[in-house]
Amino acid sequence: MPTPAAAIPAWPEPAGTQEGTTDPGQKHAGTTGVQHAAITGEQHAAVTGEQHAAITGEQHAAITGEQHAGSTGRQLAGMTGRQSAGIAGERHGDDSLGVARASHTTAEVLTTAPDVIPTAAISFAAVSVDEVLDPVRRHDLSRVAIVDGVRTVGYGELDRAVEGMVERLRQVGVSAGMVVAAVLPRGADTVVTLLACLRMGAVYCPFSLDDPSARLAALLERLDPALVVTTREGALGLPAEGLPVALVGESGWPAARSGRVIEGAAYVIHTSGSTGMPKPVVVGRNALARHVTGIAGRFGLTGEDRVLLFAKPSFDVALEEVLPSLYAGASLIAPRREVPTAAELVAVLAARRITVANLPTSYLLAVRAEVGEALRDGRWSPRLIVLGGERLPADALREVLDATDATVLNAYGLTEATITSTVHEVDREESAALTEVPLGIELPGTRIHVLDAGRYPLPTGAVGELAVQGVGLAEGYLADEATTAARFVTVPALGDERVYLTGDLGYRDESGRLRFLGRRDNQLKLRGYRIEPEEIEAAASAELGGRSCAVVLDAQAPTGPRLVGFFEGAEVDGRALHTALALRLPAALVPAQWVALESMPMLPGGKPNRNMLAALAAAHEEPAPEADEVADPQVTLVAEGWREVLGHNRFTASSHFFQVGGHSLLAAQLAAWLEPHLGARPPMRVLFQNPVLADQARAVQAVRA
Repeated sequence: MPTPAAAIPAWPEPAGTQEGTTDPGQKHAGTTGVQHAAITGEQHAAVTGEQHAAITGEQHAAITGEQHAGSTGRQLAGMTGRQSAGIAGERHGDDSLGVARASHTTAEVLTTAPDVIPTAAISFAAVSVDEVLDPVRRHDLSRVAIVDGVRTVGYGELDRAVEGMVERLRQVGVSAGMVVAAVLPRGADTVVTLLACLRMGAVYCPFSLDDPSARLAALLERLDPALVVTTREGALGLPAEGLPVALVGESGWPAARSGRVIEGAAYVIHTSGSTGMPKPVVVGRNALARHVTGIAGRFGLTGEDRVLLFAKPSFDVALEEVLPSLYAGASLIAPRREVPTAAELVAVLAARRITVANLPTSYLLAVRAEVGEALRDGRWSPRLIVLGGERLPADALREVLDATDATVLNAYGLTEATITSTVHEVDREESAALTEVPLGIELPGTRIHVLDAGRYPLPTGAVGELAVQGVGLAEGYLADEATTAARFVTVPALGDERVYLTGDLGYRDESGRLRFLGRRDNQLKLRGYRIEPEEIEAAASAELGGRSCAVVLDAQAPTGPRLVGFFEGAEVDGRALHTALALRLPAALVPAQWVALESMPMLPGGKPNRNMLAALAAAHEEPAPEADEVADPQVTLVAEGWREVLGHNRFTASSHFFQVGGHSLLAAQLAAWLEPHLGARPPMRVLFQNPVLADQARAVQAVRA
């Protein structure tokens, strides 16, 4: 009888290694590195000269998100090898992963063609794609593979659990190329599901447990998976009918349906989309395998490492944490709490002796004081800290740099180019003179070109669009041929090489390092989330009967960076609009505030003037809330928690946590604050799905011990 997927024994915790209460949350979604919103329009021309003026101003509009709105096309279903060449471009069909040692020095690069780019001098023996993507059997099976809270899983147990899930998936009708949707929390069950899919050739597609039910239903309907794997709690948020749902650790799995087939694919990850729906990105097995070996080498991972498993499974960086670590024989350490407070993070880093931590930039900056103290007093002694997901200000990083001699890397990458494309090793002396940390140089097998508007490569120092070339490019967007063709293009000036047009503007400096300046479209980054404002605008417009809407980032708000939305016409019930959008969008995408305008400021081309709207957002002050007439004891308790974590009392019972300065880390701190008062810690999902104070107070009452 096959082993149940979740039948991994729960081993007792070793004495002296209790971590207390810990857990993480979001990781970088894989878009941009260092943002610089001030670089726009004519300012670009001043930097690049007349030669480069063509890449700025109105001509940028030709490749912006609006152009792609509503684009759909043939599905990627059934794509394999050369059959997918129309979307995927040149396939690297060989089944070996030899990575050559770099032969170009920086001096050679600066005196040769601009497309000759240095790569890290890392070399690997040839190994098959299947071996890389099924790494568990490569190592001593008695070694520890995963520590998940109080569960310790050896490589042998992990191998048996993976094989057991493979057998169960096959028994219910899942075969290679079929899509398996995983709605699971971070931890051992997610790792087993991922590895089982990769071992049998199925396509892994993770989703967030925090996604609103309506959004999750829409994404699953479009994905058309053969099976959904989840927990009993996760199943509560799934559509009641139409999908076969398998519960980990339980018997009686339903028969899989035929569903979509994507041959040769490893996984599908959703990113924010400009058409109103997230875009499903299909990444091939060959691209993933080459990335695994590249990261394992660049990070110097070994069997002695203890790697923090921090990212949510729905973020592609979770794969970058799991697969290279297991490929190298390292141990993965998954904290118990969904999102840890600063104290909880330090507890797990110290107690578990974490050697490698890959953290979102925004998260580390929020907890840097506590982390810096742990580094200075020796409680935590890592060898590698990797940061990424958004701009990395050098001055904010110095508190960490001054406290450790660990290697610190700034990582840049995109979902469409398999997670991470470049890294920059932070130099402590050099960083003292920098305001922003560079994106760095490419990983082996990847090249990034700086292109002008005509898609010709630009010389050192010239600003253009960053375009990624190499073995890590995704197959394209699932079921969207038009958007795939617009962003994954062949470039004649590069010998008809296939590249992904990132939309990021930047340049290569005299040392050969890439630097980021901004976006040529409207894409935003907020606390590690890659956000297409058009997705929010489409949802809001639908709720408002088709009114014109626009969303901008207010980066200098007193309570922290926030999204502000604008709409034309009469005022509406702001709370009702927030509630409606919370049913459609993740909490991070719901604007903190909506402002009514008599008319939307427009550019000559008919698009919203986002620069003017950003100025309006910065100048707009919401009226101070009036005191509540009724003081419910439960509301009073939660309000006290809000005051503690937000640091102000500018809210009432009808206020929205994420409108008044809240974000995921502060929500984690709120949950920790409430725990001793309630007798149990409220789940993060409860706080995210009930952001209004009065609603939150009622919801958390259910967790009282």
